[in-house]
Amino acid sequence: MRQLSYCYRICLSGYNEEGQEVMKGWIKWFDTKRGFGFIATDEEQEYFVHHSDLVDPHFTPSNGDEVEFEPVNSSKGLMAVDVEKVI
Repeated sequence: MRQLSYCYRICLSGYNEEGQEVMKGWIKWFDTKRGFGFIATDEEQEYFVHHSDLVDPHFTPSNGDEVEFEPVNSSKGLMAVDVEKVI
């Protein structure tokens, strides 16, 4: 479980190989110049994603890319961390 002082765990849909809870979604939009965007899920939730939370620094998110991520609820809203492209 990722420990962030301003976050707490919320509803999740599965576990990765390390036993961390993860969700699946897709890139709704991502602005590569500004380095952030949003991930949408089947549960009709949207999660903010920042380029620093992408696991692979060479992954450039494109609209529609399927991803897995660890969801956190921060004081600013829902966020996605440890974001990985589903291959």
